[in-house]
Amino acid sequence: ETPDGLSGYLGSFESEPVFPANKRLCFHAFERFGQPLEQFDGWPRPGDAPLPDAERLGLIRDLLDAIRHLHSRGIPHLCINDKSVRIGRVSPSDPLRLRIVGAGAGPSLNAANRTFQVPRSWAYTPPEVLSGLIVQSNLPALFAMDTWAVGTVLAMIVAGRSVSPQAARAEWFRLQFNERAAILARLSERAERMNDWLIELDAASGGFLFRNGPLVESLITMLKLAPQERQTMRQAWRGPPGGFP
Repeated sequence: ETPDGLSGYLGSFESEPVFPANKRLCFHAFERFGQPLEQFDGWPRPGDAPLPDAERLGLIRDLLDAIRHLHSRGIPHLCINDKSVRIGRVSPSDPLRLRIVGAGAGPSLNAANRTFQVPRSWAYTPPEVLSGLIVQSNLPALFAMDTWAVGTVLAMIVAGRSVSPQAARAEWFRLQFNERAAILARLSERAERMNDWLIELDAASGGFLFRNGPLVESLITMLKLAPQERQTMRQAWRGPPGGFP
């Protein structure tokens, strides 16, 4: 059964051969739903009542269900970011729901530096790619990339923010000459002070994070710098004994 997070999928089709390589392109069609995460304006503002825990957990479940569904079928998504994640309501009286646009893709490799990048999405790109390591086309490595991006979006839902916590600007005086280098430096610093970051994230969430302990473990294990140490989506979806969360 298709999870709610992918319920907007309408179908896939191939284009006619495209000049000059004469290749066919595959497209996935999805229903229009809500707003992309980067534009979502439904988070509570300072002084507003916080989003109910059940509603926020519903968004998280939609996210995990959708990517776990793809991974269980051997399909990495590889384009999880603030444009492909959409949040909205089916009707004005319904709770917020989350849907994913995209039904899986292959990596794009730049022949010059062998770097994979989701277009304009360095803030959702895993550290093994930011550091310029060669991307090896094996499923565990590709699934680990998805896990990193899911962990990033999970942190955004927890905090009620539409900006990636990994986002950073180049600072020349710190020898960070581009966005990619700045983000990689931020990730290295955060790995050394993960506990402080989690406390800050909990404060931003109004206590939601620490009220739902399994989320803490998921964030820590999804955002491991070493891809082989990251929690799989199946593990995240199952959660601890007794259910998630």
